[in-house]
Amino acid sequence: MNNLEPIGIFFGIATFFGVSGLLKVTNKPIRRAAVMVTSQMFNAVDAAKTTAHTIKEEFEDIIAEAQYENMKRQQNLTMEQTIDKGGK
Repeated sequence: MNNLEPIGIFFGIATFFGVSGLLKVTNKPIRRAAVMVTSQMFNAVDAAKTTAHTIKEEFEDIIAEAQYENMKRQQNLTMEQTIDKGGK
């Protein structure tokens, strides 16, 4: 049996309890940081969803206006063709 075995066992036990104690002490700040990061991620996702929704609405407005202008143009052409046929 080696004379340093009891000291090694003591250091092993002290290290185990020291690390576990250190984890208990640092657990709250790490948990708070994780909660804060997760909260900010949710905020970023919500902001991205809002932006995407706004872009979608603007795009739909542009499409609707273009369709309306196209419909007006087609009606004007139809009316001009009707007038040209009737006048000749």
